[in-house]
Amino acid sequence: MTHGEFVTLNKALEVYVDRFKRALKSNQPMRAMDLICSDMREAFDLKDPSNRELSKLHQAIQLEMSILEVA
Repeated sequence: MTHGEFVTLNKALEVYVDRFKRALKSNQPMRAMDLICSDMREAFDLKDPSNRELSKLHQAIQLEMSILEVA
């Protein structure tokens, strides 16, 4: 992974974490989290090992969505 790719992934991770925090506080958290997941899938190959951190965040968002759906 090049330095540029590393910086891009770290910046994207920061943005998605911030969006996730805001989604949890929003009036429609399920919709907001679904949009985040959709954006992540479109922007990055989550199966690529170099995107491991984004993949973990994606899984955490999916888990939170399933918890909210059951509640």
